[in-house]
Amino acid sequence: MSLLETVMRQLQGSGGISEMSRSLGMGEEDVSKVVSGGMPALLGALTKNSSSPDGASALLGALDRDHDGSVLDDVAGFLGSGQSTDTGTGILRHVFGQRQGRVENALGQASGVDSASVGKILAMVAPLVMGALGRTQRQQGLDASGLAAMLGREREAVRQTSPDQVGLLTQLLDADDDGSVMDDVAKLGARIGTAGRSLQEVGPGPIVYHSEARRRKLAMLKEFKEFALKGNVVDMAVGIVIGGAFGTIVKSLVNDVIMPPIGILLGGVDFSNLVLVAQDGDPTGPYSTLAQAQEAGAVTVNYGLFFNSVISFLIIALAIFFVIKSINALQREQEEEKPAEPTSKDCGFCATEIPLQATRCPHCTSQLEAA
Repeated sequence: MSLLETVMRQLQGSGGISEMSRSLGMGEEDVSKVVSGGMPALLGALTKNSSSPDGASALLGALDRDHDGSVLDDVAGFLGSGQSTDTGTGILRHVFGQRQGRVENALGQASGVDSASVGKILAMVAPLVMGALGRTQRQQGLDASGLAAMLGREREAVRQTSPDQVGLLTQLLDADDDGSVMDDVAKLGARIGTAGRSLQEVGPGPIVYHSEARRRKLAMLKEFKEFALKGNVVDMAVGIVIGGAFGTIVKSLVNDVIMPPIGILLGGVDFSNLVLVAQDGDPTGPYSTLAQAQEAGAVTVNYGLFFNSVISFLIIALAIFFVIKSINALQREQEEEKPAEPTSKDCGFCATEIPLQATRCPHCTSQLEAA
């Protein structure tokens, strides 16, 4: 398991992300974004600093003195104690140097979190990264050169997890190998917002980095969920279902209740069989029913069915009219119940009614407070 996987699992498994979110008053998603980008930045800077013998020796000395890995035994408790911020501030100052502000700004642009909050999150994470590094150094008995080699392997492992653009901050920190590590962050920080990936634990397996394509799919799914659950969409769906059921009732009302008596009054006429034969079929007409005409293959103008449809439309339109009329009546009643806003007030000195916005009484000339 890589160094970053160790820290991320500790944060997720022990409630560290939740504790950081609670302490900072931020959403867990925003905290995770900063953590997933900040840890590769810390790892890249540590790797860069240890690339020289003096830098590796200095890092080894710091691990021997202050970072034995015990902070990983109770991550949530350590984060909640407030010690992490004080310790982490010093770590960031030594790791990033004068470029710390530029790193925080780049991570802020990438994650959508303000740079001040990014600094606090990095300060909370830095002791955990150093603790994991110190524990690994002790377990493997690494000297200064071994420590530098291990950091190089860690950085390469992150790249190999997803070679396209995973751990982009790590790549930026070592992009030009000219010692101006943070210049790369400043120039390419905007890219992190679109190409950055967030670490996520998937069951007992390794931590994986989501591709940009998957992140877009998840964002689209979230957007569709928000759209589908909006009140007006749900109301529309309910209206469609009820409208379909109402249409069935109206059709039965027309065909089974209204039209039969009308047909009797007109001499036993079944409106559904009223057709105008435009071209006879085989055999030729006349046809007593629409079914006979269709079976013979005749071309017919079914004005009886059209008449039924017109009556159905009129009934539906009439029903909708009465529904809308009732709703409008209720809305008018509610509007009438609202008290009218006052347009005048009484002068506190002469008790004369004056305009609401008046600041001086036109009658007694007293100075008044504006409404």
